[in-house]
Amino acid sequence: MDANFGLELRVGSDLPLVRCDRFGLQNAVLNLLFNARDAMPDGGFISIDAGLASENSAAGQVDIRVADNGIGMTSETMVCAFDPFFTTKSEGLGGVGLPMVKHFAEQSGGSIDIQSTLGAGTTVTLRLPAMR
Repeated sequence: MDANFGLELRVGSDLPLVRCDRFGLQNAVLNLLFNARDAMPDGGFISIDAGLASENSAAGQVDIRVADNGIGMTSETMVCAFDPFFTTKSEGLGGVGLPMVKHFAEQSGGSIDIQSTLGAGTTVTLRLPAMR
């Protein structure tokens, strides 16, 4: 892969600490970054945003969003995205990253959500509880 990538990191000010395993969070974010990279075979842009969850959700949660402008997913792919060993990759081991991220989120008392548009990109939101 000989592609150019841009990366932007935006972190809200005065974010509370989140209640989770720090190495689990590190692995989850890395998995999401690798998936974003793989969804852009010709290069593209990845953004990572961390901020308080939107007002429409429960208070005391932090959202970590990883977005790319890659190939996106069909609705059929999104339904299977968290299934163990489901993969759209043609080479190598695949299908364990997103299930591991989902397990981490749920084990931490949080959740994960995917929004994607075929041909326009994907945003994965990892929502974790803030420490009180």
